[in-house]
Amino acid sequence: MDIWILIALSALTLGLYDIARKDAVRNNDVVRVLFLSTLSGAIALLAISILLKGEIAPLWRLSFRSAALLGVKVLLVGTSWGAVFFAMRRLPISLASPIRATSPFWTLLGAILLFGEWPTPLRASGMLLMPIGYMMLSSTGRREGFSWKSREMLLIVLGTLFGSASALYDKHLLARLQLPPDTVQTFFAAGLCILYGVILLVRTISTRSSGKASSPFRFRWTIIAAGILLIVSDYFYFRAVAVPGAAISVVSILRRSSSVISFVAGGLLFRERFLRKKSVALLFVLVGALLVALGSSR
Repeated sequence: MDIWILIALSALTLGLYDIARKDAVRNNDVVRVLFLSTLSGAIALLAISILLKGEIAPLWRLSFRSAALLGVKVLLVGTSWGAVFFAMRRLPISLASPIRATSPFWTLLGAILLFGEWPTPLRASGMLLMPIGYMMLSSTGRREGFSWKSREMLLIVLGTLFGSASALYDKHLLARLQLPPDTVQTFFAAGLCILYGVILLVRTISTRSSGKASSPFRFRWTIIAAGILLIVSDYFYFRAVAVPGAAISVVSILRRSSSVISFVAGGLLFRERFLRKKSVALLFVLVGALLVALGSSR
């Protein structure tokens, strides 16, 4: 499949995932949502692997070194998802989406340092526009009660940075070490189920022993949908990154066009405020991303 089709499908499903995730964590127990969403995604991945290839990735054939390297991937993704899920429990999606859309900026900085993906003048211009849009959100965030020092804003930034680190690590695993995309995706899906399962178990035991009430949990079908949509998005993303010559900075930037979908949803579905000012900030981010993409094609 053509790399541009892969990126487009990944961006579309990622935008739908953002919408489902926001509804899933809204006034809900984040740890349980994380575990059930990840579990549903792992089951979906198992079903997709069996339907398309007739088998699952043979994780038992991995060397100790490969398993250890993939374990780092699990920790990076686990930290990123945990931070973002907790942030979006209260943070408006129309505020979170432009911040998340700056992830390619940090990925590009890392790609310059680690992989020598030096920017052309167009890409450099795009890199300057993205932080401008990022900073324009500060005034809007303060009007909604979220300064850059607030817990939610710090968590969304932390999740974005760890997500960028994970994207750079994907390039190392898939392009340099040439690990199969199926193996990478299956390992970290299973690893995340174990990670969040252990966290949920420890928290449950701790809560019961202390006699404290646990956080209220409400099951919603968007919890299941979020896990499945992310697995499908990652399925296309890993195959785009694995294409020979694919620049991780460009793939990440184009994939983050999903922020348009989640931003519009913030206005239509969740009836959020200050959308006009947020849309200007998002425009700066997306124009910057477009310049980076155009610069990379020259």
